[in-house]
Amino acid sequence: MNFSQTVSILFWLNRSKVNNKSLVPIWVRITEDGKRAECSIQKQILPGLWAAKHNKAKGNSPEARSINHYLVMVQVETTKHYSILSTKDVDTVEDVKNSYRGTKEV
Repeated sequence: MNFSQTVSILFWLNRSKVNNKSLVPIWVRITEDGKRAECSIQKQILPGLWAAKHNKAKGNSPEARSINHYLVMVQVETTKHYSILSTKDVDTVEDVKNSYRGTKEV
């Protein structure tokens, strides 16, 4: 990996995993030059409260603010892990995901 490559971080709802309370998990997708890795961020939301266009929760409720704050933290942490691994010439987004999740040492 190097900084000239394109990296994006996207949040999305995995609607295929809806639970009995109608909540769906929020997932993060890390994409770099067409390669991508995805994982759950361990947060759930009602589908009607999700703004897909903006990749965040709708509204100003305490729940929406909490989720949106958490999304920012996930984005910052993921970017931090990407930056660290890019200096070590690691070349897969899977490594970034595993580093973020704590299953790979930075």
